[in-house]
Order: sequence, then structure tokens, then C-alpha cells
Amino acid sequence: MFTATSQTAGGEKRGQTQLPITISEHAQEQWAKRTPAEISLKNAWEQSVAVEAPEADSTAARLYPPYNALLVVQHTTVATVLNNDGRLNTPDLVECAACGDLVDPLEGDSCPWCGENRAETARPGRVTLTRGDI
Repeated sequence: MFTATSQTAGGEKRGQTQLPITISEHAQEQWAKRTPAEISLKNAWEQSVAVEAPEADSTAARLYPPYNALLVVQHTTVATVLNNDGRLNTPDLVECAACGDLVDPLEGDSCPWCGENRAETARPGRVTLTRGDI
């Protein structure tokens, strides 16, 4: 068992701040089957972004963009891992111009997946101040 922050893209808290999460054997098997599994499912969960997956029978869902893997949670257990087929609600996420993976535009100036600097990219909720002679 491990804990992970339950937070939507954009920083909105959803439910409790910390949720104890377990990983089912089925989810582990699907992770190995549907992804390159170069990192553990636990680490992928911790790095993933919260999404809404209305068609998945779940209480929560997270997306691990480098593998396009949807981590489906039922109650407090990662129950399965699906290939993301695009039927997600991700209004708070944007595509990284360099790698195309979904990122939270309010989280830092670089893409967490490819490292591309996004400091100059227009992002919602960001104000740029320029000093100088007018």
C-alpha cells in the first residue's frame, strides 16, 4: 500500500488530500502486458495526472502519458490498466508542443515527460510581466 495525492490538473483537490492506494494483481498484469513497464506501476501512479474517464467503471482515474496508460481506480485500489483510447475529459491539461503528451499547464516551466522548456508557451492562468521603456 502507498499514498498518493489526489489532485486534478490545475491543482484542484478532489476528495481527500492523501488516499491510501493498493494495486491489484490484475492491474500489475495489465501494466506488464499493455506497457513497456520500464518503471513500476506504483511510480507511474505517483507521476500520473488525474483525469476524468466517464466510460471507465471507476471512482478515479489517472493517465500516465508516456505510455498512454489509463490507471483505473475502484474505491482505493488500482483495479486495471487500460490503453487510453481518447475518451477522457482533460479540460485542464494541454499537449506539450515537443512530445505531444498531456501536461498540467500550471506545473512548472518544463514538460515532466520530455523536459522541454515551456516557459514561453502561452498557458492559461499565467501573467507575464515585461519591464522596460514604453
